[in-house]
Amino acid sequence: MKRITVLSIVLVGVGVFLLGPSAKESEAAPKIAIKAVTAWPVTHVGNDYYKEFIKRVNDRAKGEIEIKLLGGPEVVSAFDQLKALSTEVVDMVHAAQSYYAGIVPEGTVVDLLLPNELVPYLRESGVWESYTQTYKEKAKAVFLGNVWIGMPFYLMTNKPVSKLEEVKGLKIRGLGGLLDILAGEMGASVVRLASAEVYEGLQRGVVDGAIRNTISLVEFKEYEVLKYVVFPPFCTSSGAVWLGEKKWNTIPKHLQNMLNEIMIETEKDALKYYGNMDKDRLREVQEKHGMKIVNLTKEDIAKFNQIRLSPNIKDWIYKKGGKFGPPLYDKVVPYIK
Repeated sequence: MKRITVLSIVLVGVGVFLLGPSAKESEAAPKIAIKAVTAWPVTHVGNDYYKEFIKRVNDRAKGEIEIKLLGGPEVVSAFDQLKALSTEVVDMVHAAQSYYAGIVPEGTVVDLLLPNELVPYLRESGVWESYTQTYKEKAKAVFLGNVWIGMPFYLMTNKPVSKLEEVKGLKIRGLGGLLDILAGEMGASVVRLASAEVYEGLQRGVVDGAIRNTISLVEFKEYEVLKYVVFPPFCTSSGAVWLGEKKWNTIPKHLQNMLNEIMIETEKDALKYYGNMDKDRLREVQEKHGMKIVNLTKEDIAKFNQIRLSPNIKDWIYKKGGKFGPPLYDKVVPYIK
């Protein structure tokens, strides 16, 4: 009897040893894999803080989440990436809100602001909260925030422009949404081109200029085909991050909170990073590449600010933006100056 009892205990012990890890493994939450893409070439510095956001999430998630950056437009076309979230081709996207103005027109309203008004205003004012509701309803996407933020966008041309009136008739590469309406209000003809196609478009005469930032100006060597930067900045446009709603719903609440917390700190760091970079690059294209800064007069600046508040722009966002358009516009207007 003793021998049977001892043998039974040993067998039970072996069984517990064998079954134990499997039971624990079944209880442990599986790693959540997130397939990420960006609308710009992966090496483009506009992705620097997208990569930093991914790194911070992967480091802090400690295996519960792993974000893998698959690539840029070669994986999914830049203008199709937001739609790719709803079909679960990818899980996370980094792109400009203006790229998807056809899906969420009101998402471009903050492009009317200038960089120094972006953070922390966008969160404190409730604009980002409204964005979250809007993109969920219209694109099945969860808006997290902006990681390429703080870059002024200038009107840059290869033809001399000394005053606002000379913009009339120029063919300008727009950014989409409200900024195309804004360029049109100035009398320009707006042409749609992907970011990587601007150089060739300028070279071939498809466009005479572009609404551009100094990062892309240097990254794509567009100083070879652009000669003038109109100052002050025309507007701002940012690189936002979205997660597919279906993927978001698979993420436990504590990890959703972690993603939001990391985004808030990343936005602040990115704002400083890109703001300083703009100053350096603006100086570089003047000193090394001979680009000229065209300073508008006070009268022209006042005219331009009136254009930013023109009835046509308000009508566009009210008509195109559905139920979210008017409240978003009304929140942003006090900061257009």
